[in-house]
Amino acid sequence: MKVVLLEEVKELGNYGTVKTVSDGYARNFLLPQGLAVSFNSPLAQKILTGIIAQKQKKQRKDSQTAKFINQFKNITLTFPAKAAETGKLYSGIGKAAIIQAITKKYRTELKEKNLILEHDFKAIGEFLVTIKINEQTLTIKINIIKENEQKK
Repeated sequence: MKVVLLEEVKELGNYGTVKTVSDGYARNFLLPQGLAVSFNSPLAQKILTGIIAQKQKKQRKDSQTAKFINQFKNITLTFPAKAAETGKLYSGIGKAAIIQAITKKYRTELKEKNLILEHDFKAIGEFLVTIKINEQTLTIKINIIKENEQKK
């Protein structure tokens, strides 16, 4: 008998898996325990339709993530900032500034939760910032330079 599993069954499969099992196993164990439904039932068809829709949604999401990562691969953002002679910034460059620069320059939506940043950058130099989107990560460069003091 063909059944669709409603939850994980050890050594048989996970939710939504279609399996062929013996009639006795299905009628005496899987069906009464609510672990599976007959493949021909309307509920099974709804489950399978839902699983197909979820897979398509995940594929679209993964495709969008890959497109985003390819767009931002190897970019460097430059931030002019006021700094002391020692190279220490008067005001740090944090997540909000980085998000604002990416949004302005590349016209894309990115949230602060996507940036993995332990602390604000407080010195002149080049730094790496990790962006995490849908379980995938991307590293971009942040270049902080001393603002031209003659500009007023």
